[in-house]
Amino acid sequence: MPNVRSTESLQLLVEHVIASVVAFLLYLLPAAMDYLLHHPGSNVNIAEFDKECGVGVVVTAEEIKDIVSSSPAAMYYHSCFA
Repeated sequence: MPNVRSTESLQLLVEHVIASVVAFLLYLLPAAMDYLLHHPGSNVNIAEFDKECGVGVVVTAEEIKDIVSSSPAAMYYHSCFA
């Protein structure tokens, strides 16, 4: 069993939790709300709902870091304070 108290293990866990929360709040939740607003009633096609909401799409912590670090705000920060 891996040592979950190691710095690397904890960092990996935190990165995956953050990536999941970010994906949920920024994409999955708004997409789900939009889908349900445009498909009123109780007869929801679950497969279509999942597809429209991005269920199963995987975004790694590294991909998030790359996108955030290349954002205009990050570039401005680095140009002023680096």
